[in-house]
Amino acid sequence: MKKVVSIFLALALALSLAICGIAAAEDHAQDAAALTEQAKANLDAEDYETAFPILRAAADLGDAKAQYYLGFLYDMGKGVEQDYEEAVNYYRLAADQGDAAAQCNLGFCYYDGRGVAQDYDMAQKYYHLAADQGDEVALYNLGSNCFFGTGMEQDYGEAYRYFCLSAEGGYPAGIFAVGECYYLGTGVEKDLEAAAEWYRKALDAGFAPRDEEEAEHIRELIPGWDAESAIDYSKAILGTWEGHSTSEITVNDDGRDHRWEYREDGTFLYYNKEGDEWVPADDEVSVYTLEGSLLTTTWAESDQEITESWEITIDGDTMTWTAQREDGNGNTFTVSFELTRVKE
Repeated sequence: MKKVVSIFLALALALSLAICGIAAAEDHAQDAAALTEQAKANLDAEDYETAFPILRAAADLGDAKAQYYLGFLYDMGKGVEQDYEEAVNYYRLAADQGDAAAQCNLGFCYYDGRGVAQDYDMAQKYYHLAADQGDEVALYNLGSNCFFGTGMEQDYGEAYRYFCLSAEGGYPAGIFAVGECYYLGTGVEKDLEAAAEWYRKALDAGFAPRDEEEAEHIRELIPGWDAESAIDYSKAILGTWEGHSTSEITVNDDGRDHRWEYREDGTFLYYNKEGDEWVPADDEVSVYTLEGSLLTTTWAESDQEITESWEITIDGDTMTWTAQREDGNGNTFTVSFELTRVKE
């Protein structure tokens, strides 16, 4: 009987210790998560020096996201001296716990030979692990490898599929890559209208061309796009604008307000103000073109075709025009307009 009681007490003690261990582990996990959340606020504020020791403490408690962030800081040399090998160590700790971002970054370290020996097979392994969780960057990287045949057989169809999946996740480079597939006719039938549509989506998502070739493709299909300001003027100009001259010297302008309506088909309407009403002018020809931020308008007036060019800027709902003009004596001067978007 005493032996049975002893066994029972031993089992009870073991169970109690196990429960205590689980509770302690849960407490540690909660502490780690709280530390990581605290550090995330510092990261968002780009205060990497403050974030680093907090993340280190959370990582030591086993928090995967903290381990990923710590790897990133070592990788980028933010808040700590750059150390690719340490970056790989922390990425691996987080990746082994299933963190998709860490798996993707670890894959890139293998791809680039950064902090670890270059190994395309290992890069693919970790890209796939991250992609299986829907990581849009990993999906893009897999698409890129398929497209260029890096570490695998070149396969444009698979590249297009991966790029589409990345684009569905909202990754700007993935969205642009779908447009490139349509532009080049790789993995999908060539379709320049579709390419332009995807380019626009990429620009709206914040994509910036990484080289002159990408910029040239965008300029070819979206003539109003300006590389320097990254504004698609052909889209930004659409709608109705009202304003007046801001020049010290004006030409054929009595200080009155003007109104223009720019349409997607490359035509525009100019309005005259009659009383309190805006009435469309009866110009026979009213067309415009854009080359970056250079606006050229052509219209007919008194049986004469007139063409003017203006350098424009658009900031939200404000548009300014500037141009150099010449008076009858051959002197040049600057004319300018400031317009505000009319919200119907």
